[in-house]
Amino acid sequence: PLHKHTTCEGSEAPARTMRLAERALRAWHLDLFTYVLSKVWFDLLFVYVLRLLPRPYCCPVGESPRQRLFFSLVLKQCSAAESTATPCRESASAAALLAAAAAL
Repeated sequence: PLHKHTTCEGSEAPARTMRLAERALRAWHLDLFTYVLSKVWFDLLFVYVLRLLPRPYCCPVGESPRQRLFFSLVLKQCSAAESTATPCRESASAAALLAAAAAL
């Protein structure tokens, strides 16, 4: 057990409840750890190594060099705006991004 329980006469029930709670918490932690580990291995194997499933839609990949350039510009603008706590669409450099996209 995590804690050493002292039992007085007639106080066996609280100690038993604590042991049950500790076991339940330990089982929950083990289940959570197992789930996270299995999810990481599943993604690594099926998404990135074997490429049986599509990648998550966090990083779009363009079909042409122009699209890839546009996506990289958008990603840079949004990450720069996020680091300054200003939304990307309200950024002062959004006009520059649109001008660069129009030039493509």
